[in-house]
Amino acid sequence: MGLHIHHGAQLTDLCDALAALLESPLSDPFAAEVVAVPTAGIRDWLQQQLALRLGASGHRNGISANLEMP
Repeated sequence: MGLHIHHGAQLTDLCDALAALLESPLSDPFAAEVVAVPTAGIRDWLQQQLALRLGASGHRNGISANLEMP
């Protein structure tokens, strides 16, 4: 478990960096990834964008699950 802090001016660049980080699953399949977001709107947008970039077995099938975004 680690803390990764990314900052930038473009949300799409930050989303790409987060998707690359999330491609490697945690060792515990029931543990949730925690991603801090500033607003509910960014949370919803990020969830949708991650679903486009990730998916079961790397198929980019529109699934992004087990993420906590406080």
